Amino acid sequence: MPQQQIYWGCVFPIVQPERIGCEAPEAEVINRGADYAELAWDMDGDSCQLSVAPYNMPADSGQVVSMVGNSFTATGLDTNVYYAVRLRTQCHHSCPIHADTVVWSVWGAPTLFYLGSEEPDTTGIGIHDVDVPMSLNITPNPTTGALTVSCVVAIDEVELFDMQGRCALSDKADCSTVVLDLKALPTGTYVLVAHTAKGLATRTVEKR
Repeated sequence: MPQQQIYWGCVFPIVQPERIGCEAPEAEVINRGADYAELAWDMDGDSCQLSVAPYNMPADSGQVVSMVGNSFTATGLDTNVYYAVRLRTQCHHSCPIHADTVVWSVWGAPTLFYLGSEEPDTTGIGIHDVDVPMSLNITPNPTTGALTVSCVVAIDEVELFDMQGRCALSDKADCSTVVLDLKALPTGTYVLVAHTAKGLATRTVEKR
């Protein structure tokens, strides 16, 4: 017998919403200048969100724009910075309970671009991997001091950035578990970036 839940005074079976049309296209950089990039992708008439963020930061930490269309010009960008542009689409559900709920798909594959006069070699550069963060675990969070970072793959380096993008702490490693000491850092929100063989995994950390 299916599990039941109470919903607006009635009993409904708990049904996992069926997601339809959740594939996010990749964006293409069609033009760029000193502080802007013109982006385009193959999708018409659907709601989408576009993120433009430094390649080693989470998608939600950059410019996130909601729109309907297939092009956008990102302005106010910094020179000599690698950026990653990602897209996600609005999911459509066949479940009546979730029919009016706005649910976004996961961020799609990133497109890496660089603004600057001399683009450096990108060989070996890591970008945010949508699969790796699911296997990255940090405890405790929030923390008042020690922070344990573990992953299913070996961690090469861990960096901690404040909300202004400044590196507050870093530690090189070659193992699946790293312990950081945050006692000397001010209280606030930080972004942890773990460099792994599969790419960059990110998590938000609260220091109290």
